[in-house]
Amino acid sequence: MLLDFGKFDKSEYAYVCQDFDEALYDALNAIKKQLKPYKKLIFVFNRNHKHPKSSRDYFIKFCLDNEFQFEIIEEVNEKTIIRENCLYLIIKQEDVVNVIKQSRIEGLHTGKDFGIIAYNDNPFYEVIENGISSLSINWKEMGECAADFILSDKLWQLYLPTEIIKRNSY
Repeated sequence: MLLDFGKFDKSEYAYVCQDFDEALYDALNAIKKQLKPYKKLIFVFNRNHKHPKSSRDYFIKFCLDNEFQFEIIEEVNEKTIIRENCLYLIIKQEDVVNVIKQSRIEGLHTGKDFGIIAYNDNPFYEVIENGISSLSINWKEMGECAADFILSDKLWQLYLPTEIIKRNSY
């Protein structure tokens, strides 16, 4: 059974995957009204990360289709300046931590001065900075499908829906 990634013909395989393309576009589209106050959307996308490169293309497409200013940056470190009135879409947990650390140095507050949406929910997103919003599939459901496949040999062929988990960070 293939889990998580799977952008190729899988007709003969069992899989439970997430869509990193249209699902990203659709999730952002579902909250585009809430994104309008931001002057720029910034995607923290390290080209060496294993995250599908196609997410970058769909992020750009969403921004162009909806007339958002946007930028793609490789990483966040101690030299990165966190910009007010910008929303950061962040893949790596380490980059989420670095954005928050840098924003504290600069006296900025998530959800007030700038926004964050993290990719792939994590329990600690519930408790840091009064909650970090995330864009994620239901990982528990993925695990349940995988367990059912093992126990029943059912041929799962499913893309799980991508959801926005709204907290206080945008």
